Amino acid sequence: MELTRSGKREKPREKVKTDPLEYWKNATYNFPNLAKGARRYLSATATSVASEGLFSTARDVFTYKRMSLRPRKAEMIIFLQRNLPLYNYKY
Repeated sequence: MELTRSGKREKPREKVKTDPLEYWKNATYNFPNLAKGARRYLSATATSVASEGLFSTARDVFTYKRMSLRPRKAEMIIFLQRNLPLYNYKY
């Protein structure tokens, strides 16, 4: 069990200057589920493929006809173009 029934941690806190990846490497035994998520979300991606794809989508959104698009609206269009296919949504 990763937390006690009272919701408190079983171990004292680490120093603030501790490297997060090093902390989770050491805490894997005590917090296996949290450590698994930490390894996934705290590590850097090894490639730039995702960012290149995002820039390609942004290039397609900002055409000459849409140059006056407001940032929030452009952000939503890019978000939808990148995420709707994950749900097999046809538009």
